[in-house]
Amino acid sequence: MTAVGTGTLALVARHIGADEPHEARRVLAQSVATAVVLSLVVITPVVLWATPLVRAFGVEPHVVELGGGFVQLVMLSIPAAAVLFVIGSALRGAGDTRTPLFIGVTVNVLNIAGNYVLIFGKLGLPALGVRGSALATTIAFSLGALLALALLVRGTLVLGLQWRELRPHLHTIRRVLAIGYPAAAEQILMQVGFFVYLLFAARYGTDAVAAYFIGVRILSMSFLPGFGFADAAGALV
Repeated sequence: MTAVGTGTLALVARHIGADEPHEARRVLAQSVATAVVLSLVVITPVVLWATPLVRAFGVEPHVVELGGGFVQLVMLSIPAAAVLFVIGSALRGAGDTRTPLFIGVTVNVLNIAGNYVLIFGKLGLPALGVRGSALATTIAFSLGALLALALLVRGTLVLGLQWRELRPHLHTIRRVLAIGYPAAAEQILMQVGFFVYLLFAARYGTDAVAAYFIGVRILSMSFLPGFGFADAAGALV
């Protein structure tokens, strides 16, 4: 997602600045299609080997069972999340930061409400626990992706999307990835570092792993101002 999203923001901003909206629309369409294909490639081995991957961290057996099921389900949200990420990057590159905000708020409200209902078994539904959390996340991101695509197809935003533009255009795809792959490599290295930290925490048991993830969530809040200025700077430059 980082590779495609970074390339998308840069190229859409460039074409909007050059008064070439048709090229910006082509970049968006090709990026959406590329993100879906790449995300399917990435999630397939994770879904197939979710339980061994979780077991590799040395966590307790019941955590392996819960974690494997969670990973398999939540991976199904990744194609939709990729679509949302790319569309958000394209709209920000075109100067529209409010529509991604609206969609993001909608997804998060659906995610929180869905987690509450499916984890604890509210509104007459069964309590699904950890699996309910993964299912709610997948549903929320899928609905968010459908909302974003619908807004683009309607043609009321700064960018539009026509289904015929999704046919592969290799030159555009190469341009997007040529700009985006260094950013993806940077993110991969960072995630490898987080995985190493998690291996350290896993040696101290489930409580330590839970505390680690709570800490990471709190830490991530400190990144948000930087993300905001980065998107603005990318579009303006």
